[in-house]
Amino acid sequence: MRDRYRTPAALDAAISAKAKQVAAAAGTSPGDLVTAFHLQRLMARVFFQGEGWMLKGGQSLLVRFPHAARLSRDVDLFRPDTDDLEQAVEEFGLAVSREIDDYFRFTRESVAIHDGTAKVKVGVRIGVQRKQPLDVDLIVRRTPIGEPTRAVLTPTIPVDWPDTWPSVVLYPLVDHLGDKLAAIWERHRRYGRESVASTRFRDLADALLMAQQAQFDGVEVRKALASEVVRRNALGGVELTLPAAFEVPDQVVWAREYPKAAAQVTGLIGCRNLAEAEAAAHRFVDPLLAEQDPGIWDPAAAEWRPRRP
Repeated sequence: MRDRYRTPAALDAAISAKAKQVAAAAGTSPGDLVTAFHLQRLMARVFFQGEGWMLKGGQSLLVRFPHAARLSRDVDLFRPDTDDLEQAVEEFGLAVSREIDDYFRFTRESVAIHDGTAKVKVGVRIGVQRKQPLDVDLIVRRTPIGEPTRAVLTPTIPVDWPDTWPSVVLYPLVDHLGDKLAAIWERHRRYGRESVASTRFRDLADALLMAQQAQFDGVEVRKALASEVVRRNALGGVELTLPAAFEVPDQVVWAREYPKAAAQVTGLIGCRNLAEAEAAAHRFVDPLLAEQDPGIWDPAAAEWRPRRP
């Protein structure tokens, strides 16, 4: 299939043209689709040999739910075999510089480490043409409750080549959900002033998409959520206490901003305004915050069902 694109410029032109077609049909941005495709070629290098990394964040939802999750302009990667963030940065640099026959070239340009996360800027070239740099967050020191899963990358732009897409290792969905819920309720401390409430509007939309797409064991979600509470409170600049029932930190701000975030999640059914989202969240989240065993979440019925003996 490489014969279809005999030069890097030909491939670049095909990516741009196909992105416009897909965006017009899906109501998305061609630029976001191109960025997602570039990120996928980056991930093809990271997971070339299949081991050592887990895909986290919005990109992992795109792999799980390719026609439903929102497009993400960065990628989050977890290195489970080390607690040394600098080692993870070095391993990542080696992975992205790997030569693959696809006209792409990636280089690590800069690294900034803050609050246990390495923020890496990655340069992108197709042939000699420089493209928009990519943002990658690298993390270590996590202990997931669930089991990772594998899935094959599905390109966001259907070009004929490159036609080799590896399977990627996905961060456990139950832990991903715990991360999303915790982010909604955490507050950030400010010296001498009142702490700032969360503005993670997209995390609510993502969590509701998970509830519509996947089954969950309530006990496992509770474990993942409890683990996130401990981890975030240990960071020092964060305070997090779980509410007795689902709530958003600021009704006025969330009523205004949440619909914008929900609009980006193309596969989300309903839940387009805060009132609809809160109703769905109460059904899904409130039993997780109660004392009784929630049971098993049934996404088709949108309810918790008793655990079978």
